[in-house]
Amino acid sequence: MVISGTLFFVAGSPTLRAHPVRTLEDRVKLLQKLVLYGAQAFDKSSPPLGSIRDPEMRRIGIAVTEVCKARDDKCELMAIYDFVKRNIRYTGDVTNKDTFQSAWVTMQIAGGDCLPLSTQLLRSDYRIVSLAEIKAGDRIMEDGRWTLVQDKWITGEKPILAFVLNNGSVLRGSPTHKLFLRDGTEIRAKDVGVGDFLQTPQEALPTAQEQFATAGLTPADFAWLLGVYIADGWHEEYRFAISGKDGHPKEAQKRRVERMMKAAGIGTRWDKRYIAINDPGLTTLMSVCGGHAPEKRVPRLAITREEIGPLLEGLRADSGTATSGTVVHGTTSPVLALQLRVLYRMLGQSVHIKRVDDHGGLGKNPIYRVTVRKRPEEYTHGHKAYRDGARVKAILREPPTVCADITTETGKFWLPESDVMVHNCDDHAIMTSVLAMVNGFTPKFRITSNYGSSWDHIYSIVGLPKLEPRSWIALDTTLPGSTDARFGKEPPRAKFRDFGMNDT
Repeated sequence: MVISGTLFFVAGSPTLRAHPVRTLEDRVKLLQKLVLYGAQAFDKSSPPLGSIRDPEMRRIGIAVTEVCKARDDKCELMAIYDFVKRNIRYTGDVTNKDTFQSAWVTMQIAGGDCLPLSTQLLRSDYRIVSLAEIKAGDRIMEDGRWTLVQDKWITGEKPILAFVLNNGSVLRGSPTHKLFLRDGTEIRAKDVGVGDFLQTPQEALPTAQEQFATAGLTPADFAWLLGVYIADGWHEEYRFAISGKDGHPKEAQKRRVERMMKAAGIGTRWDKRYIAINDPGLTTLMSVCGGHAPEKRVPRLAITREEIGPLLEGLRADSGTATSGTVVHGTTSPVLALQLRVLYRMLGQSVHIKRVDDHGGLGKNPIYRVTVRKRPEEYTHGHKAYRDGARVKAILREPPTVCADITTETGKFWLPESDVMVHNCDDHAIMTSVLAMVNGFTPKFRITSNYGSSWDHIYSIVGLPKLEPRSWIALDTTLPGSTDARFGKEPPRAKFRDFGMNDT
């Protein structure tokens, strides 16, 4: 049974207020106030908009459940669940600080944590894909682990804020999208200021188990050869070539290729400026990396821990060194530049990507200079202290663009393009609790932990029957799927706590 309705009431301009919290009880107390008092909870001069004391919310609640027969409590709960799931699109988790809003503001906004459809994400098949390609059931990278995409929806055209970061990248999102400051504080995009540090991943990204196809070479040798080809090679129909006449390092590189091919029984031929490898099968494997420099890319990022070092060593074949001693990759391939960020993140390192259009070199393609940042332990006494996070250098306003949003099991995910962590907020628990109470139900907040280390998620549970609850029904509207499939269902958890409306 699916009971649906579409109701939206708009009055006045919503105001969002940020409230720091120190404990789980502080968090729940704020949620309770919003259910019981709405806007009046934090401004005594305001009417109780969005609370159980708001006559308009009572009218909305009755309208949502009017399709049900009298005393059909389960039907009414399904109607509330379906209404919120279909019309209010938010996600979230529990952390030390958050931004809360009343049910009334939630209905007015009906969604706000939006990213452009072109936003890039790292999927669990190790492909960098756009948000437009993501679907429910996919897994995407969070902070050193994969998180399940529970739902996705198009939010239409939204105004965009562009944050220019000191890692050479730009973060784009709607003004109400939720970000993390470096210390873990959650903050709306519109409240971020120049000079603020946004949170970057704290954990190294996982590597895969499956090795490259090796064509008779060891996995490490093949990974290195692949990296050298991407950085410094090209292919023809039945052979490929590696440059080797730009100085002593490349001469050594060419001789290493020669020894490697000889050991594998593969023929080579010297030229004045390169070494050619005459093997159709190996050439086919190299050709998938692209032929021309702007097309170059690593064929797949699903590599093992043993292969990543040799691959990056090979990719450094055409690199330079910054004055600080760090490696600087140069490429005209934007895809490869972003892949380098992912590969170094697998080692727990960050990179700075700078696009240079007026470089005075051959060709019209921009050059991407990818500078590998030092690890904390590599900074010596007297140097600038190591600082993780991405500092906001400027904030620009861009024209509206088509956006989308997703829900994930942890509510938190990584954006490779900007190298920052983002997530969404969840006001569904407030909305479902208000609609349940104005219909005579007794709700509670259920706070859960995905892994047991922190409190991560919140949703409503409601007692049945109304007058003397003997069982509790979960109304977790962030779960993917239809009302029939998800009404009463709960996600896996390591631990949980329940709070009634007056339990704190």
